[in-house]
Amino acid sequence: MVLTRQATAATEGRAALALTDLPYRSPRPSTSTAQVQEKLHILSLPPEILEHIIDFLPYQEVAHVRLVSKRFNDVAGGLLTATFQRLLHQMQQEYHIIRAQMPRRESARRSHPLARKWDIYETLSMRLSLLQMTLGKHLDLNHIPFFPGEILDEVFRILHYIQVTPNIENLRAFKLTDELFDLSEMAMEYFKEKIEPALPEISYFNSEFWDFTFSGLPG
Repeated sequence: MVLTRQATAATEGRAALALTDLPYRSPRPSTSTAQVQEKLHILSLPPEILEHIIDFLPYQEVAHVRLVSKRFNDVAGGLLTATFQRLLHQMQQEYHIIRAQMPRRESARRSHPLARKWDIYETLSMRLSLLQMTLGKHLDLNHIPFFPGEILDEVFRILHYIQVTPNIENLRAFKLTDELFDLSEMAMEYFKEKIEPALPEISYFNSEFWDFTFSGLPG
């Protein structure tokens, strides 16, 4: 009887030791927990929430985020295009507002207090307009999103500099906008050489062309 108890105790001890030696395994999640985790996946978020999250990134990184998946490409690409179009409209509007305050004579404009600011906004408006002329028809037809996010970052950097700099009268506008000039030139060259040849060709006599043409006219 004693031997039996001792044998039983030894067996129980080995069993207990074996249990303590086993690696820890987390409990298998229940079906409801798995469903909650699936719902919390970032790709299951509504597009406007995902766009709000991505919008915290610099636009150069937003352009890189497009490579993650088709969903990210759609959301990030839409954000880039919308931001570009909003900036284009704002720069053109601001340019015309400043221009209306400038004297008509060119010689008088050079000494006007708004001369440097006008030069900067003229350059911003011109560079964005050139990009619109190059990419615009494909952006409107959703062939591609606006892809050079670094250009958007540079425009915002220039606008921030104007805002925080009290006196820009002595600033040479071309020094502030040199980087934007280079970036926009490289973006247009890259588009012409690498992207446009692979895009659907737009005929100038089909319905797509006329829809694009009339959509660009003021209402």
